[in-house]
Amino acid sequence: MTVRAWALGRLVSQANLQVFNGRPDDSNPSVGYGAPSRDVAVDPDGRAHMYACLYTGAALPGEDERLTGTGGTLGATFQVTAAGGDQNRCELAVAKVLSALHGQRLPGGGICRVDPFDPIPRTDDVPSPSRTYLPLIFRVAVGDA
Repeated sequence: MTVRAWALGRLVSQANLQVFNGRPDDSNPSVGYGAPSRDVAVDPDGRAHMYACLYTGAALPGEDERLTGTGGTLGATFQVTAAGGDQNRCELAVAKVLSALHGQRLPGGGICRVDPFDPIPRTDDVPSPSRTYLPLIFRVAVGDA
């Protein structure tokens, strides 16, 4: 199991959270909330539904070993962008992402932690409907964690 697979599984387990492996409109449809889609779901009020986008680097040799806690002290770094159609939906998405990942132990013993972050979400008015979002950086500490 890779860190990507573990994180996707944890994010999908959050009720009512649409999850993308990469950004919306990429080649992979969403998982979790609703039917698979290449775009963000829209709530009945016309605003974007809360969602999370997982961004990981290409799998490096030995990623499985790092996940199991057998290699070194730092296993992986990845980003999850939590978003929604307004600040409230964004904050709900942030709470779900943190609940799914922060402080959670990976199968081999590593611990996933969020880096300190600027708590002020940004708004992107280019897509329609607009989206409010907050990027979160996570690090997996393994080995002597």
